[in-house]
Amino acid sequence: MKTTREEEWFDEEYRKALYEKNRAYLAYLEEDNDTNRHLYTTERSKCRKMARKKIREIENAKISKIKDLREETT
Repeated sequence: MKTTREEEWFDEEYRKALYEKNRAYLAYLEEDNDTNRHLYTTERSKCRKMARKKIREIENAKISKIKDLREETT
């Protein structure tokens, strides 16, 4: 059963980064060496940073919209 992500930040760009992270993780599991470990940790870090950035952008856009609406009503 395939699950879907409803979050706004979970877009195609993040999906691709997550796929690359998972590929790196599988390679690391198959052969535990420094190169595979470094590749996996790099991809994992990239995914985390991307998710935080996308979430922050969406939250800031929502805050700006709320501020604009508040200014219009006052």
